[in-house]
Amino acid sequence: MLQTGLEVNLLGHTQHTKKHFLDFNQLSVETIHGLLLKAIFFAQNPPLVKKYEGKKFLFYFKEPSTRTSLSFQLAAKNLGIEVFNLEEQMSSFVKGEDFKDGLRVFEAMGLDGIVMRSKGMELLDQYDTNLSLVNAGAGCFYHPSQALLDLVTMHQHFGKSEGLKIAIVGDTQHSRVAASNQRLHEKLGNEVKLYSDQDENNWDEILKADVLMMLRVQFERHQDSHHDNTSYLQKNGLTMQRYSKLKPNAIVMHPGPFNRDMEIASEVINQPKVKIFEQVSYGVPARMAIFDYVLGGLS
Repeated sequence: MLQTGLEVNLLGHTQHTKKHFLDFNQLSVETIHGLLLKAIFFAQNPPLVKKYEGKKFLFYFKEPSTRTSLSFQLAAKNLGIEVFNLEEQMSSFVKGEDFKDGLRVFEAMGLDGIVMRSKGMELLDQYDTNLSLVNAGAGCFYHPSQALLDLVTMHQHFGKSEGLKIAIVGDTQHSRVAASNQRLHEKLGNEVKLYSDQDENNWDEILKADVLMMLRVQFERHQDSHHDNTSYLQKNGLTMQRYSKLKPNAIVMHPGPFNRDMEIASEVINQPKVKIFEQVSYGVPARMAIFDYVLGGLS
């Protein structure tokens, strides 16, 4: 079980060694615990110092983002990191520049890292670079920073990060959130089950979970984007009737943005077990922990 003491070095400068934050497959359980503890520390302690003043990160988002982009920018500001935003249509990549050559350009300009949301797997390739690469979402495949803030939310509610039963329900086949949470929690030894909206799911089984994570329908990744909200909610969504059958200490999560009265009923949103906006509140400290990790603050 994770100890709550803060043995990690949280303040003071450390020498930068090249690190990336791409996916949990590349991180040890010990490192994951360290990231969790550091995120909790940052959540409980307003920024005291501009720990990484002088560091420079490029933000390159190839898909729309509100929560992830803004929380990464706030996290960087809290740590004194200077942020430069690059829009895809204004970059040389639309002229055909290879991504690995672009990384060499960014490095030559004196940048320390890049926070990137990609449409595919390009950031997950192995690159010979002294930039710190941070994955802010990769297509349908990876969203590790979201999974980290989800882990913080769970730990703050249950007082532990292991021994949990987690049900992830909805558009699982298109969800990078589902994929990263599954990898993370299987690594931690938690029981994780995915329930696709393409199947006839057993809600009696789903509602036995400690954590019920609902997923947005990813309309932009569907060839047929038409869904009837009412029928989807009745088959696949969290209705008030289903909410009432949750375990007493269970929580409901959703990475957002959520479609009201589709994957979750409007009357459920403000119920006490629903932690959607609490999740958002942990986005900044979790991403501060990620910056601290890639810049050498956590061994």
